[in-house]
Amino acid sequence: MGQRAFITLLILLALFVALSATPFPGAMIGFFFGVAVAFFIAGPTMLIGQALEKAGMPVSGTAVLWALGGLY
Repeated sequence: MGQRAFITLLILLALFVALSATPFPGAMIGFFFGVAVAFFIAGPTMLIGQALEKAGMPVSGTAVLWALGGLY
């Protein structure tokens, strides 16, 4: 994991904690944000990246995120 990815994950974690620490709407938004990241971004990104690497294409995380964004 690169330094940029690590910093981004720390910022997202801080955002998630801040949303979860607020009353009802903030906690619900934070929880659904975490679920959305886990199921709709992380899973498909890993599957697409592995499939492309097995096909012999060098893939970066940025390229996979752009492709996934285009699909959505």
